[in-house]
Amino acid sequence: MNGTINIIPGVVAEETQKLSVEIEKFKDLCNKYMQTKHKLDSWNSSNKVALERIIDESKPAFDEAVEVVTSYKDVAIKSVALVSEAEREIREKLMA
Repeated sequence: MNGTINIIPGVVAEETQKLSVEIEKFKDLCNKYMQTKHKLDSWNSSNKVALERIIDESKPAFDEAVEVVTSYKDVAIKSVALVSEAEREIREKLMA
């Protein structure tokens, strides 16, 4: 590591936008997965209770995954804002 930070705001913005789209897709898939439980209402089987329990127990993991990915996106956005602000302040001081 050479101690430099190479953040290109436009590229990070594009990547965070892509990440936002993927987060929404993942949330949608999580919701569809959880809706599977409701589809089991008419199912009569000895495995039904076990499957419903598995679905319920997996929900926190899905929620945590969305939360972690969202936090990475938020950190990237904040990092770009901080770098941009630092660059602006440096420019202003150099021009003074």
